[in-house]
Amino acid sequence: RWIGPGPDDYENENNFWNIPAEQREKLGLYPVFVVIDECHTWLDKKEAADKEEAGQIVEVTRLLTRFAKKGRSAGLVTILATQKPEVESLPSPIRDNLLLKVCYQTTTDPQAKTILATLPPDGPTRPKNIGDDEKGRCVTKVGKQFDLVQSLFVSPRDLAAAMRGKTQVPDQFAIATELAGGLTLPED
Repeated sequence: RWIGPGPDDYENENNFWNIPAEQREKLGLYPVFVVIDECHTWLDKKEAADKEEAGQIVEVTRLLTRFAKKGRSAGLVTILATQKPEVESLPSPIRDNLLLKVCYQTTTDPQAKTILATLPPDGPTRPKNIGDDEKGRCVTKVGKQFDLVQSLFVSPRDLAAAMRGKTQVPDQFAIATELAGGLTLPED
């Protein structure tokens, strides 16, 4: 038997993360992850083939800015990835509202600054100083704190094996589409 706050105790909660995980699960509340790989194709107007695509880029930029500003407290986690870190490919209104920034090796400081907003002091936490032989090494930034981090690579086969038998959450694309007001994304 659940002893403690019940579902009604959270109906006025304005932050998803303030609801204990066990209670969120009982209420059918799950975080929604919006993962956009190669985000420059969705955010950089130079990538648009025509006016219609340029309009879609404006709309995607507007929605991602909204997600970054307000989504976290609603349990919406926005993850953007790009191999083309330029000002146009990661607009500062979006970048500046993301809690965690992760930057792998870059060839220039401006590329790293596009991702991190500010540069760490010169040295090992400067992304352009990460060596070619340091696979998975990256710089993270939360607030004003920079850290040098080593990430792992997990093969798709090993990931599938680890996920076997795990409970699935509701279709997050359907949830994200509903949150976005029924936005349909163009096919690749």
